[in-house]
Amino acid sequence: MIKATLKRKDGRISEVCVKGHAFYRDPGEDIVCSAVSAVVQTALSGLIKFCGKARVAYIIKDGYLSFTVPASSDEKENYRTEAITETMLEGLRDIEKGYKAFVKVEEI
Repeated sequence: MIKATLKRKDGRISEVCVKGHAFYRDPGEDIVCSAVSAVVQTALSGLIKFCGKARVAYIIKDGYLSFTVPASSDEKENYRTEAITETMLEGLRDIEKGYKAFVKVEEI
């Protein structure tokens, strides 16, 4: 099972940790793993683009991806990061709805 844990600070998503494998199908054919990976990695790429690589701490390994969402004094940047992370959460929730036995999304 894939477990996505999102931590909030002051109402905003501040940390994301996604770990595990769905085991919906064989590796390379697993649409659930692919969907989760695409949603989370796209969000990470967007954060790096808008916040700068030096400001976004992340770790990517087999079956594991985590990153922190930097807070900023720039309201435009905060708006963009929040739009990216909340959209990512919506995507993960949609995947979870369709594949409950394979994906668990938790907010803390």
